[in-house]
Amino acid sequence: MLSGFGLILCACSVSSPLAVRSIASDGLAPEAQIAITLPDDGSAPLTHQFAKALIAALETSGMEISPDGRLIADYAVSVSPAQIGLREAGGTTEVPTNQPEWIAEPRPRKRFDECDAQQLRGTLLLIDRSTGQTLYRGQGAATECEFGEDKIRELAVKLVADLAARR
Repeated sequence: MLSGFGLILCACSVSSPLAVRSIASDGLAPEAQIAITLPDDGSAPLTHQFAKALIAALETSGMEISPDGRLIADYAVSVSPAQIGLREAGGTTEVPTNQPEWIAEPRPRKRFDECDAQQLRGTLLLIDRSTGQTLYRGQGAATECEFGEDKIRELAVKLVADLAARR
């Protein structure tokens, strides 16, 4: 009976659902066109996949893409060991604290992890071309053993869905 219990514990997963958090300003007009470009051919394949997925998600959601769009989209994506956290430089509050304000908290390796957990992180920014003001900033993250193109596409779709809900 104990061996069955051990098998259940060993099957525990390192997966965490894809979570998105964002901020948006008032100037995010629903009809505004978005300028977004693919990265150079020499860029990392992950960045290229993410950019293509973002463009597809934006088009599918009905947002118009134009090289002269009033909004400029910028993006970033990375995969790193989940044990490495990411926090705001200098924190985000006015009152200094002893605790960092985490964007993505480090995930310590656990005894029954079946792999070295990886974290996929993606960011989408929309910047007003005329003022330079950031109108939208969305960040998504998920933890898995490994990431394929489907998870990168899911990240892009969730970020764009969050953006669409704020327009």
